This record gives sequence, C-alpha cells and structure tokens, in this order.
Amino acid sequence: MLQSITVRPDPNHWPRTHPDSGLGSGSLLLGRPLHDWQRETRAAVLGSADGPIVVTGHQASFWHPGIWARYEAAEAFAVHSRAAALVELIVDQDTNDPLTFTMPGIVGNTLDAKGFSFQAEGAATASGSDVPVGLRPAVRVEIPGELDALPAIAHAGTTLEAMRHELNRHANEQNLALQVTKTHAALRHVGYGRQLNSNLHRILLPLSTLMRLPIWDALIQSIAKDPESLHTAYNASVKRFPSAGMAELGINAQDGLEMPLWIVDRHTGQRRRAWTDDLSAVGPDQFLPRAILTTAVVRLVLADVMVHGLGGSQYEQVTDALIRAWLGVEPAPYTTVSATVIPGLPANHHTMDSYHRLKQRSRWLRYNLHRVGWADDEFTHRYEQLLNTLRSKPRGSQERQQAFLALRQLQRDGASRYADHIQQQDQQVDLAARHLASDAFVNLRTAPFMMYGPADLSDLRARIWGAFSLSPSERPSPNCSSDTPEVCLCRPDSIEESACRD
Repeated sequence: MLQSITVRPDPNHWPRTHPDSGLGSGSLLLGRPLHDWQRETRAAVLGSADGPIVVTGHQASFWHPGIWARYEAAEAFAVHSRAAALVELIVDQDTNDPLTFTMPGIVGNTLDAKGFSFQAEGAATASGSDVPVGLRPAVRVEIPGELDALPAIAHAGTTLEAMRHELNRHANEQNLALQVTKTHAALRHVGYGRQLNSNLHRILLPLSTLMRLPIWDALIQSIAKDPESLHTAYNASVKRFPSAGMAELGINAQDGLEMPLWIVDRHTGQRRRAWTDDLSAVGPDQFLPRAILTTAVVRLVLADVMVHGLGGSQYEQVTDALIRAWLGVEPAPYTTVSATVIPGLPANHHTMDSYHRLKQRSRWLRYNLHRVGWADDEFTHRYEQLLNTLRSKPRGSQERQQAFLALRQLQRDGASRYADHIQQQDQQVDLAARHLASDAFVNLRTAPFMMYGPADLSDLRARIWGAFSLSPSERPSPNCSSDTPEVCLCRPDSIEESACRD
C-alpha cells in the first residue's frame, strides 16, 4: 500500500546543466578550470563529455521501495531532460552485508519483521566485516533449509527463489558488489511490460572505479599539503547542520587530525579511518572517500543533478557547505525523492488497553461469569452466597473450605456451559496479541521492494513518471547488448573504455 511519495523540487523546475552550458565556467579547482575536470571525468565515464548526466546511487543491497522510487525518478528525469546518461553509482567501499535483509515473516502465529540471509558458499560475507563489499568475492548462494520465520506474503517464497537464481547467474562477477547490483538490476523491472528502445545510456559505476581518475589523485595531493583546511571546513559544515546527525572529525595526539577518508589495505582488504599521519605513509591508491567526500567528488565533476533520498539530502547540506568553504566552487544541484510503501495487510485495530480488556473478559468467563452479564439469576445468587461465606468464615475453617470448593465447581459448570463463547473470546485475545506483535511488520517499509505488492509498485511508478508528464510506457531500455538488458556497466578495470559489458 503506497502511503506517501516525496519529489522536490518540482521536476519541471529541476536544473538542466552540463559542461557545455556553463556549469563550473570560470571556476578553478586544484589549479585547473573546473570545466576541464568535468569534461575529463565525463569523457572517461561516458566516452564523451557532451550532454547532461543524471546521477543516483546506493550501497550494493536489496533496496526497499523508497530507494526503488529514487531510481525510477532519476530515470524519468533522464528521459525528461534528454540526458546523455543515467549513472547509477555503486557505493562499493561500504562494509554492509548485501545478502542480509529484513522481510515479512511468521513466527508461530505472530506476524513480524524478520532478518533473512542467503547462505554463501565458501566466502565470508558476514555483516560487520571490515572488508568493503567491492573487495569481497562473488559467491554462489542457497536459501537456508530451515528459516527462522515463514514468509508472510504468498509470493515471498517465489521471490526468494528468483533472487537466489539471479545471484547465482551473476556469481562470476568480479566482486560481491557487482554481483548483487546486477542481480538487483535484473529484478527491478520484472512485470512492468515491454521496454521501448531509446538512446538513454544507463551506466553502473562503482565508486572505487571513479576514484581511479586524475581528479581523485589531485584531491589526495591537495589534502596532504593542507589537511587542516579540510578538517576545519568539514567540522564547521557539520556544526552548521546538526539535523544531519553527522559526527565531527576527531583529533588524536598520536595520529593527528582525522580525515574524511578510508584506508583500504590491498593485501588484507581491511578498511580503517585515515589520519593526517597516514597521508604521507600510504599510497594514493589506498584511499577511498567517506560519505560526504564521495558525493562532493560526484557533484563536482560528474553529475549535473544528483537524485537523493531523504537521508542523503540531509547530508548534502553539509556537502554544499564543505565544497564552498574548502574548495571555493559550486557543486551540481541535488534533489530529493522518496516514497513509503507498506505491505498493506490489515492495520492494527487493537491498543494495549483494548488487549488487556479482552484478556480480562476472557478470565471473567472462566472465574467471574456474573460480571459479563451472561449468568442467570440463580447462578448469580448462588455465586454471591458462596462468596459471602468465604468472606465471613474464619481462615482454615471447614465451612470456608467447603464454600471454596463449591465455588470452584460452580465456576467450572459455568465455563462448561459457555465453552464455545470462551473459545471465541480466546481467539479474539490471540488475534489482538498478534496485531500488537505485528506492528513492526504492518508498518514495515524496509523490506526488499520485491516483497511488496506489484500493484503498489505499479501505482508508485505511474505517479513518478506522471510527475514528468511521461507515461510509464515511455520508459526506455538502454541501447547495449547484454543478457541483462537493463544494465550497462562501466568496466572497472579500464574506465576509459566507453563500451558496456554484461
């Protein structure tokens, strides 16, 4: 069930700029015209510097519908603006576990949001590893024989099998990040009809590949010469936008100033934070950018517009301030697209108070039948008589013990008489308990988009494309040949080559 969608600013007012229209004109970056850096980078990625470029990106993972919406919007804008390319960045320096995600599940009789992991053969891909996803090997996977929870959506089992099949079909990719991303791309547009041909290029670009270009070496050299400027500008930008929730860079008496960089050991694959002392001790090829510096590079030399989600747009306020304060130039603009889609099962009709009232009524049916208004006058009179005897006779007396036993028998007789009603009441209590326990599931918005209803995603997609006055049928497919026709991939071993590969 689609709950909400955010697209701002109005897509008809999104900027339409590219190097030939003056973006960066007259500005200097690291001693060279910014315009030159842009043309050099775009030519390396696209094979040409002509035409605007729309960029979006995410970690290698199975996305929820909110991120799916962002990619749809980026593609719609690329068509709307006749872009030269849609670049989909793979944040492959992250250490997330792409084979693990949350899905709707049933535990006993309770609906819940449960974690799920594909079983990888041979390679360690556990969450929490310090090895970036782009440095982990691709793997063959299986669905665990015994699941912690049964899938709660009818098509979930089929979806898991489709995911497993595509992962194994791409098990020969160079790394786990490419394997998962190409699997995701193959599943993204299933069930949405025949795709029309167009001249739109779609390029999957690992961020680690982008950082092999001259602009990254130049930035590292500049940071090494004056790390304090970056450190000061970064922390000032973070302080300016506390709502972004970003931490300031630290200062360490032993290591110096913390830098917004990762150091990746090419032998072990381990990733760690960088400090000023590392700038002279580590080769440039071992540095990768952390979040803010990542999008700073992308928005400086590659993107004409970058499409973010709600979280990313918070960070980009910091990025804007950092670029202006540190480098003195203006980055390409960004926009925000997000959506909330929940599974659409019945909403929770019970509060904790109503649940406790149901439980109390269930108890009364067994032990205080007269309180629910079902007992006849004779039952009620006998119950009150025995209860008065219990209250009036001394503890331990034979009269009190006899009254207690008689009262218990009266309660059992009443419960037997209304056994069907008690069973129905117990079922209501159980249903209320499941409603309460399933809050996390009923409001779940972070499961992979394939777990949600096709109708919901079709509606979401139609609304996104409608915002650009485009019909979903106008959605193009890329003009490259591949066994996965939705994807073009920029060669990570030779970014200068403009061809796509499968």
